Amino acid sequence: MLDIFREVGSALERGMADVEHRQRLRTDLPYFAEQALRIRTKSGAIAPLTFNSAQLRIHEALDAQKGRTGKIRALILKARQQGASTYTGARFFWRTLYTVGLRTFILAHEDAASANLFEMVMRFLNNLPEGMRPPVSTANVKELVFSETDSGYKVASARTAGTDRKIVYPKLPIV
Repeated sequence: MLDIFREVGSALERGMADVEHRQRLRTDLPYFAEQALRIRTKSGAIAPLTFNSAQLRIHEALDAQKGRTGKIRALILKARQQGASTYTGARFFWRTLYTVGLRTFILAHEDAASANLFEMVMRFLNNLPEGMRPPVSTANVKELVFSETDSGYKVASARTAGTDRKIVYPKLPIV
């Protein structure tokens, strides 16, 4: 009889751990990234996305701003090879995956950059753990749409037809 109680208690603990895990995936981006997202390393291997110190600093600053203001407005002056683009792609993928009706649009400076960013997004999707991968209604070279939530992810370049708007900067007085 005691064994039955142990088994039931063990099953309840596993169930609670699973609920906590699913909740943490939705609320903790660094945890989600490490548990669910895969990147291609410089050596070519597919590995979990574990945020580096630069990515964690960006994340902490953005979350702090969201806590203070309820929104995020940020310009990231990025240095090469610190992972700002990977972090941004992961953050938007995470939000798009879990938010109904959210349409993410990333604009890159060149076609090659937009192709790389979209390849990363597709790698995120294709390597999600079993049971996390949402049904997809559109998946082509530039756009991904999750059918159940009507959320989507699109990447384009400034050189793509229709996105090449001229940016006009206001004239500022010279001080």
